[in-house]
Amino acid sequence: MHRIYFLPCTPEQGVVTLLESDPLRQSQKLGRFFQTRAVRLADVMRDREYLSIRSNSRSDCKDKMALLTAYLVNVLNEPEYMVRRKLYRYYIQEHYTNPEELKKEYCPLIFKR
Repeated sequence: MHRIYFLPCTPEQGVVTLLESDPLRQSQKLGRFFQTRAVRLADVMRDREYLSIRSNSRSDCKDKMALLTAYLVNVLNEPEYMVRRKLYRYYIQEHYTNPEELKKEYCPLIFKR
């Protein structure tokens, strides 16, 4: 078995960039993905705390992701780990035409279950 010393991607940056690209459209798509109409990403993104995080560096995206996740936990009434897992799944479905191939080629240990 090979050891993983670092991840080949930064999922927080990808998710945050996707959601910030068009908050209204992404809210609608996330609402369908989570099977609810209550998702309003713009509410979080207009918040003073969110706006105080200026860059999209990895550490800043982790902070933004924490705020987005906390919002979705409250809206969806689901555990944080489940919301994060679903957000990553949503990102993969939006960016990769064949997620199964992605899992097979790049992340067999990460996606193992």
